[in-house]
Amino acid sequence: MIRTSLLALGALAAAVPAGAMTVVDLEGRVNASFTGANAVTIHLDQGRYQLGFTEGAFTAHNRWGGGTSGCDKTGASCTRGWETVARYYLGASDGVGGNDFQLGAFSYFRTRESAFAAAAAHVAELIVPAGGSTVSFYIPDGIIGDNRGGVSIGVSAIPEARTWAMLIAGFGLVGLAMRRRRSAGAAAA
Repeated sequence: MIRTSLLALGALAAAVPAGAMTVVDLEGRVNASFTGANAVTIHLDQGRYQLGFTEGAFTAHNRWGGGTSGCDKTGASCTRGWETVARYYLGASDGVGGNDFQLGAFSYFRTRESAFAAAAAHVAELIVPAGGSTVSFYIPDGIIGDNRGGVSIGVSAIPEARTWAMLIAGFGLVGLAMRRRRSAGAAAA
């Protein structure tokens, strides 16, 4: 029984591509601009991708030298503080945000941890056209000298229908093998 379960897990692991997440680290002093001029660019193949903040080199950034002010009793709703927000664009940027998209919201918190926890709700889907494309990520801020921290974005491939079909077929083959094994065991007894 354990051997069969391990066989099923092996089929599952073979059907789902390993290393499906790419982490893009954006440092607040290096990768910030209003136009995407200091963006981190990666290439993605055709397909659907999910973007979300993840633990990487960074969890949040602060555009005011690390300072916070105007926070409520919970450490949220600050007028200045830590935030988890980034912008991205597919292909070429027009430099004014026309085809740029935002991940996260301009919400400020007293701590990095609070900003990162709030960022879990911000997820986006990106569809890359045939032939693939570059995707560029940056922190939207024009005065970078006093920035602290940064954000890390996880880019994960969303399996297409044929991947799911292969996965289901793999489970079917495992079930068939288990049935044949039981039949052979019963006939031998």
